[in-house]
Amino acid sequence: MIRTLLIDHSSLCQAFLASLKSLEKELRLVELVQNSHEALEILEHSAIDLVVAKQGLCKELQDKKCFSKVVAIELDDLDEQGKISLRAFQISDCDQKNICLKKMLQAVDHGFIYTKEKKFINLPGIYFDSKILNWNPQKDRFICIGASTGGVEAISSIIKSLPPLLSVPLIIILHIPEAYTKNLLEQWQRISSIPVLGIRHNDVLKKNKIYIALTHRHVKISTEGKFQFDSSIPVNNFCPSISTLFLSVIESGLSKNCMAILLTGLGYDGAHELVEIKKKGGKTLVQEKESCAVFGLGASAMAKGQPTYYAPLKDIPEIIKSFSRN
Repeated sequence: MIRTLLIDHSSLCQAFLASLKSLEKELRLVELVQNSHEALEILEHSAIDLVVAKQGLCKELQDKKCFSKVVAIELDDLDEQGKISLRAFQISDCDQKNICLKKMLQAVDHGFIYTKEKKFINLPGIYFDSKILNWNPQKDRFICIGASTGGVEAISSIIKSLPPLLSVPLIIILHIPEAYTKNLLEQWQRISSIPVLGIRHNDVLKKNKIYIALTHRHVKISTEGKFQFDSSIPVNNFCPSISTLFLSVIESGLSKNCMAILLTGLGYDGAHELVEIKKKGGKTLVQEKESCAVFGLGASAMAKGQPTYYAPLKDIPEIIKSFSRN
């Protein structure tokens, strides 16, 4: 999988990606950004293989030595014949992924032509409109997942089964020592076809993103659709707490657009709030006992009320996909 960062969402960049039809199964758009400053942040925090940008931006990043393990393709403007010229910057040691990238560069059709109105013609393949990633907390759906013991394996199984485009943000609270979260993030980035990001204070939620809590701080969602960090005092013996996230959904008036999920794990964190989300119009899901490593969270929730779905682990990805489409 070639993890791609697109800088400056111009028609030139769209046309280049659209021309790569033969590689569309291997190409995954991780992020859309508007300038090199935003790109630097993404390169620092996410695993990126390919950067595509308009003229000048890749050179600016190269000067800041961002490309030790990244291929950067810079697209010049149209030439007199209406064709796009391109140049590739540093390619690191020739591992298997870079062999694929080199083949991609060799396979690019230099004949994708623009009309005088600079609209590309008949270019099938990958097309992204930045607006499709915008998430409206008052109208659009989202998913919150909580897990404890056995959660790494359960969430990994779900993530691997999700499609490349998911029209909801997915937020994960997992009871795990903070020292292990960075490695877990990298592991999920490798197996997921959807971008997996660490939650940061004041970040705006986006569709088609999976967010995981990395720090020893409680996570809330505001009415404006932003993440907010709260105190580090444990709730239900945990920090971050599933209950705190679910409660913020309720208090922000977002329950009706939410699916709250409790997977395998010890304890009762999130159980009461899951039931309340359903009462306020949201959907809820509890992982079936037989597929749980420990049936504690789910049992605590079901003692307070029946969830919308009670499902084995293998069925949860399909339920998520169905919820995101409706």
